Amino acid sequence: RVFCESYMKQIIGILVEQQPSKIGQHERSCVEESLELSVFLIAKDVQIQQQRGRNSSTSNNSTSSNSNNSNSNKSQSQLLDVLALVFNRKKSYYKGSKGWNVNHLSGLPEVRLRMIESFRSSGGFTALAAYLTDRIQTPTLFPTLELLHQILNAIADAVPSRATPNADAAAAANATANTAADTNNNNTTISIKEMEEDAILVGQAAMNYIASISDEAMRKWPTDMLHTVRYDLQRIFDRLVSVRRDQTYLFY
Repeated sequence: RVFCESYMKQIIGILVEQQPSKIGQHERSCVEESLELSVFLIAKDVQIQQQRGRNSSTSNNSTSSNSNNSNSNKSQSQLLDVLALVFNRKKSYYKGSKGWNVNHLSGLPEVRLRMIESFRSSGGFTALAAYLTDRIQTPTLFPTLELLHQILNAIADAVPSRATPNADAAAAANATANTAADTNNNNTTISIKEMEEDAILVGQAAMNYIASISDEAMRKWPTDMLHTVRYDLQRIFDRLVSVRRDQTYLFY
């Protein structure tokens, strides 16, 4: 834990600035394996901090009725800031760099999407939604707007658009091709629904946090970053409105 909290951000920061076209296959594998491990560790750390907070609250509730204890007992994830690096689509490893052809970028954006899915499959977004919700009333413990933007932006990119019934019909038709295809389709459907649920939970936590901030405190926030976070939320719920209409009403 001490090593991760001390050095993970620096290491991941270096790795995501590598340019895939300028390093070999072995080096690319090292980068991607490190990113994969980092999102797994972050997901587990958020879960651990949530459990620590619950245990502390339970202990204090049995010994004291002081309401201030609930805030002091919230454990902070020191690794969460690393997500802002792993999920940042502008990093060189994902975006690449322009060569002689200005229209050609040599990055690997699919790796970023894979890291987002790895975080989800590790229970990261579910734990993160609970983590954010528990800190809504304590702004000093809530993640920064920049980190919130990177998280919401990643979710918006990962939630597939299922706006048209034709797409679902086509997918259903293809699913009958063979047994293997059926299994893969079922797994994909489950992943999509889980991602949608996680998107709603995290999105609602972000909206509740923004709504809880006083006008005076909000005036101190960078206006452009606040608009960016609101746009991220809109992107998420625009993708969900056709399939999760009831849950998206709060945003609109």
